[in-house]
Amino acid sequence: MATCIKIKRFFTPDNSLRLLQMIIAIFLTSITFSWEDKGIKYSDLNAGDYDQGGTIVFFNFVAMLSLVFLGCVLFYCIIWSPKIISTRMDMLSSGGLSILMFIATAVLAHGISKLGKSVAVKEAGLHFGQLETAVVFGMILAMLLAVSVAFSVCHYRRNDHIMFRDSRSMTDLPDDIPT
Repeated sequence: MATCIKIKRFFTPDNSLRLLQMIIAIFLTSITFSWEDKGIKYSDLNAGDYDQGGTIVFFNFVAMLSLVFLGCVLFYCIIWSPKIISTRMDMLSSGGLSILMFIATAVLAHGISKLGKSVAVKEAGLHFGQLETAVVFGMILAMLLAVSVAFSVCHYRRNDHIMFRDSRSMTDLPDDIPT
């Protein structure tokens, strides 16, 4: 019974978003780690005529970093169900991961386009459809992390830590008003 209540409290909008982010991060890492075409893996693209494997490794690093962070957050939310992580920490970490994922996705897309133009890749007949899918899902994950930042800002704002367009003014009252 207590477990059922914990599970019910776990499925808040922000935790559901985290769960979706976790699924996409798992999908991203599995796509990029398992890429292989005609006997060539992503680690083989680092040497020789290809010389663009570093972009895939960087993308894998950022995807794994996102996966570890999201796993820790979800584990924390499951164990301490009524509590949530602090909004400041959530804004900084999700914002940083979002920026990193945008950069890693752009780097991977650039690396794939350079690999596609390479003579050695054309001769080998390699296809990068799986990695292009990773680029799309990387962008989706980066946008979802940005949505998490927006949720955190709204939560932080709701608790009156940040006053946006506050109608109250901190100026003194004029002296000519009778009291």
